[in-house]
Amino acid sequence: MRDQTRAWMRWWGLTLIGMWLLGGGFAWTQDLETAQIELMPPHPTPSDPLVIRLFGQWRDSCVPMNPQLSITGSEVRIETANPDEFCLQSITAWELFASVGQLPVGAYQVLVIHTTGTGHPQLIGQAGFAVQPITGGSVIGVRLHAVLCVNQTTRQRVWVELGEDPTFWDCQGAGLAVHPGDVIDMVVHGSAE
Repeated sequence: MRDQTRAWMRWWGLTLIGMWLLGGGFAWTQDLETAQIELMPPHPTPSDPLVIRLFGQWRDSCVPMNPQLSITGSEVRIETANPDEFCLQSITAWELFASVGQLPVGAYQVLVIHTTGTGHPQLIGQAGFAVQPITGGSVIGVRLHAVLCVNQTTRQRVWVELGEDPTFWDCQGAGLAVHPGDVIDMVVHGSAE
């Protein structure tokens, strides 16, 4: 009876350890297979050449490589791949850069997709960002009705037509002439949402 109890306890103990390792290991490797996303510069304007840095730690040596960039509307998609089928089982730090270039004013979404050697794509990172106007701005929680841009130096005045996204405006894009050192006023009319 005593030997049966010990055998049962040994089996049960090994089963619990195995379940803990499988459960804990799965959650641990899931956290490792994500991409951290950093914008350079962190608050881009239309004149800034934007670069996106992807980085993180991977569960093995088959880290994301070869970033392929595509832009469709407001979606910036970066696809990575690693065709290797045999990987060293060690946590590996990785880093990639994707040169986006200049983007027009607006809100964007970055999606990072990784395809492994087995050919299964998975989303490993996503983030939102905004390209801010050089002479303009954006608002949160306000529904814009009108924006008046005034160059106090030249006395030029321009009303900004609000497009599809009434949270952004661009004075220069609306025709305001601006030179270094000019004093610019922006009068915003809107209602709280």
